[in-house]
Amino acid sequence: CWQLPIQQRERLPTSRADDLKAVASAFARLARPGDTALFLPSYERRVALAYPRDFAGVRDATLLRSGAATGTLYGTDAAAPGLRARLAGLDRVWVVSGPGAGRERARTAVLDSLFTRKSVVRVRGGSVALYVRR
Repeated sequence: CWQLPIQQRERLPTSRADDLKAVASAFARLARPGDTALFLPSYERRVALAYPRDFAGVRDATLLRSGAATGTLYGTDAAAPGLRARLAGLDRVWVVSGPGAGRERARTAVLDSLFTRKSVVRVRGGSVALYVRR
C-alpha cells in the first residue's frame, strides 16, 4: 500500500521519455494513404503497432515479412541494399524516428543519398519527417 504513490506516478504519461500516441497523431495528420513510412530505428515500428489506425493505408519501406508471419513482434526488415531498391521509385517518404535513430547509419546513408529532408515535426521522444527525392 505504501508503494501506491510511486506506482501512480510511474503510470503518468509524463513519466515516459517517449509518447507513442503523439508520434502516431503527428504522422496521421501529415501522411496520406499510399504514402510510405520508414521507421528509424526499426523498432520504432512499435508506434504503428500500437496505433494502427494512424498508419492505415501506408506502406512500410523496410518490412519484408510481418510479425504475424514470422512469429515475432516486429517482423523481418530489408537490409540497406534492399532498402535502396524499395525507395528507388518513390518521390517522398515519411521517416518516423525515435531515440537510437543515429545507430541506423546504413539505412540513413541510403535515405540521404536519395532524398532530402523537407520538413520535420518533433514530439516528445520522436519525430516525423518528410523526405523528398533529390
